[in-house]
Amino acid sequence: MPSVKELKQIIDYTPINQAIMLEGVHGIGKSEVVKQIFEPKGYEVITLFLGQMADAGDIIGLPDRTEIEVNGKKMKLTEFCPPKWWPLKKNLKVVIFLDEANRGKPEINQCVMDMVLNRKLNGNDLPKDTRVIAAINPLQEGYYQVEELDPAYLDRFNKYEFKPSVDEWIDWAARSGLHKFVIGFVSRHNDHLDPPVNEEYKSGKVYPSRRSWERVSTILNENKGLLNGDSDNLVLLQNLMLGIVGERSVSAFRKYVKEMGTGIHAGTILTKYDSDIEAKLMMMNVQDFIHLNKQIAMWLEQNIEMVRDTSSSYGNEVCLNLGKYINAIPPETVAEFCNLVSVDNGNGKEWPEVVMSINPEIGQRFSDIMNGEDDE
Repeated sequence: MPSVKELKQIIDYTPINQAIMLEGVHGIGKSEVVKQIFEPKGYEVITLFLGQMADAGDIIGLPDRTEIEVNGKKMKLTEFCPPKWWPLKKNLKVVIFLDEANRGKPEINQCVMDMVLNRKLNGNDLPKDTRVIAAINPLQEGYYQVEELDPAYLDRFNKYEFKPSVDEWIDWAARSGLHKFVIGFVSRHNDHLDPPVNEEYKSGKVYPSRRSWERVSTILNENKGLLNGDSDNLVLLQNLMLGIVGERSVSAFRKYVKEMGTGIHAGTILTKYDSDIEAKLMMMNVQDFIHLNKQIAMWLEQNIEMVRDTSSSYGNEVCLNLGKYINAIPPETVAEFCNLVSVDNGNGKEWPEVVMSINPEIGQRFSDIMNGEDDE
């Protein structure tokens, strides 16, 4: 079950003429990750929703008559016109993304088999720089209304189960500007990110998905007043979310919002640290600090250019406050933060080196904790 990072490596090492199939639950980001991987490389992603195609004509095009001359005699032949989606430019870099591949009709899948195996459709060749990638939902009785795929059909693909880790989703959410309460909630309550795929599932009920949390975030970003503490607004938010993520997640999210009403989050800690904030930190538990550690790491990565800018005192203030925070929290959560720093460094992120160069005491504190020399 490859992560996003591992999937990128798989694609890099897979020959272009080998098609790939991704299996995963709805809303997990299959189409998003295809765009995320290929669009920066200059590929155009053409998405075909196979479950929405009425007949083979939607994928192979419609017939027309063309006139030719044989031995001086004119004859008319049937020729299929390429469909509108077909890439006509031979030098185009293209991904043909076959979404809902196990919802298509048998005649649609027969056309797909020809395209995947021979890289052509009704005599029309795909551009040489074309990738074919399909996405399906898992075949689980009573959960998805999908068809079991023919073994010969499946044999034309390299098939992988796809489920990005929670941390990968949080990282993507932070880079994409999702609301901080959505990111914070998911980082603390991992079990609310994806829908159930076992006996807990009940037909007709609303469950959360990565896609639905993105919709919640859009509502919060566009309606700032919903989180201002007013009880009527919280009821409205609850009613809005019931139809998006379901009752169980709404209840947990509302509790989270109340807990976070103290105003303690990464931005206030790093830019407005004072005795009141420190007093509130003293009342938090280990899980709260683990959550804050992740939020601080994301905040630093997002604001690294301002922190690094030596023309102002902003970076010094942020790093000074980070040092105060690290000195205020329990040693075991500092150790957890140290681990986060080493992981981020491994991913090529810049903030750990920057903050420790500005405030060397932070690096020394990490060293003391990791060497068991902390006496606090």
